[in-house]
Amino acid sequence: MEQNPIREQLGPRRALDYGSLDAWRGVACLAVVFFHCWLEMGLRVGRENRPTAFAWSQFGFLGVQIFFVISGFCIAVAAHSSWHKRSWGKFVWARVTRIYPPLWGALLLVVVLKEIGGHLGATAVKDEGPSSGALFYLANISLLNPLLGQSFLLRVAWSLCYEVAFYVIVFVALVASLRAKSANWMLNALHILSLGILAWLVATFQGVPPPRFPLDLWPQFGTGILVFDLLLARTQKEEKRERLLWAIGFGFATLGGVFLVRCGVSSFPVVRVHILPFSVSFGFAVLLWLAYRFEDSVSRWNFVKFLRSIGTFSYSIYLVHFTLIMALSRGLFSRVQFLPWFVEVAVQVVFSVGSGWIFYQVVEKPSQKLKRVRK
Repeated sequence: MEQNPIREQLGPRRALDYGSLDAWRGVACLAVVFFHCWLEMGLRVGRENRPTAFAWSQFGFLGVQIFFVISGFCIAVAAHSSWHKRSWGKFVWARVTRIYPPLWGALLLVVVLKEIGGHLGATAVKDEGPSSGALFYLANISLLNPLLGQSFLLRVAWSLCYEVAFYVIVFVALVASLRAKSANWMLNALHILSLGILAWLVATFQGVPPPRFPLDLWPQFGTGILVFDLLLARTQKEEKRERLLWAIGFGFATLGGVFLVRCGVSSFPVVRVHILPFSVSFGFAVLLWLAYRFEDSVSRWNFVKFLRSIGTFSYSIYLVHFTLIMALSRGLFSRVQFLPWFVEVAVQVVFSVGSGWIFYQVVEKPSQKLKRVRK
């Protein structure tokens, strides 16, 4: 997930510091970890045997929706900075070095654990489809799985496929607007895309085919871009720009509200699954905008500092936690069955966070230096 570009300078008088975004990353990351603990428990003891006291964790998958909004915010920061510096090449290089080297390290970890599990008579991760052949591995190392029709070697990588596709869309908008008078042209184009896809989603109730990858989840990403633009306009005291953005925000709220209401009354399960993800992402975007005014005081809280520290290496946790949870389940909990469920969960969470920190120090942090190699 896109991380830590928020302190980049966005041109003269254009610094926009939102450091507690890392704390929200920490929250989202832990939510996903808890969700996969719930999923693993169901696979091991049976869905009906999972403790009801832990049922809240089944909603942890919504942490990915928070990641998408934050990622939209941060990529808007990076794209805005690149527009002012006319450095679209650095924009691409920073995205590539940010996403791919840690991904490759996580894929290698999956392969190694699969081999170890095979020798021990266990499987580290349950396969979901064809898992061999050159095309399969090409798709996984390039994150082109949806386009090439291949299953995932790393289960959590599905969201990274969306991230990369979203970066491509932003890159196109960046390059297309480099000769414009203002970076606002780029941002406006992205807002129009978001409104267009929301209108498309509403039109699906009239029989229009729904948007496919990656546009089906673009609205979550687009709300993060809108929040950034609103906060930047307010910081720079651009009242005319802010009024335009409020009008765009009203369009977001109207189309999004209509879509959610239609989902609520629809009898089609495929449509109803959008209710929680869209509600959480739109609600979080509003919260992100409201909370910015309290940034200076909130960022001093010790609890927020703790979550920020986790958010700093949340990408590493996200990459490795599911593989390690499943390996830990098959290597330990399937054999030691007398531990209370909350002890198992605590061990899995601590193990995931600790392993994520090690992965960050060994793989992700060194790979971040690559983006400074390209001049």
